[in-house]
Amino acid sequence: MGKGLCFFPHFFTYYEGGDIMSMCEYCEIGSYFGFCTCTKSHETCPFMRRCNVEHTWLPIDSMDVCRLRQPERSIVLKNNEYKVRFEKDGDLYIEMGDYVIQKKNPYDDIPEKVTLIEVDGELYFEGFVPQVQEEKQEEVVVKKTTKKKNKK
Repeated sequence: MGKGLCFFPHFFTYYEGGDIMSMCEYCEIGSYFGFCTCTKSHETCPFMRRCNVEHTWLPIDSMDVCRLRQPERSIVLKNNEYKVRFEKDGDLYIEMGDYVIQKKNPYDDIPEKVTLIEVDGELYFEGFVPQVQEEKQEEVVVKKTTKKKNKK
């Protein structure tokens, strides 16, 4: 990519090669000596850089991979089904109401939703619940032995 040329308004950045990089709609552009903030996360946007030529902010090429920018897909959840937010280091981060839990991923891929079953206060994935082995009680036969009295 060539050197970026800045044009007002800053919704698009035009490059010399004719490529167009669109700015994120959640990015609130601050002053040149300030910061650009994300209106969704309320943090500094890591996908913006300063243009030293025009003294404005420009998006970097990886702005397209911003997870906050991606539209959320609606998932229909049934009873005991929960949405998987993402996977990191072999762990699934699962949204349960107002909080997120972390569980080891037993699947070969990353599912969009999982079914969790609670057994003895522990949450398990459906199909990965440990089998409870019933203890077989052995019948104990007690023979009553009585001493025979010798009759004389």
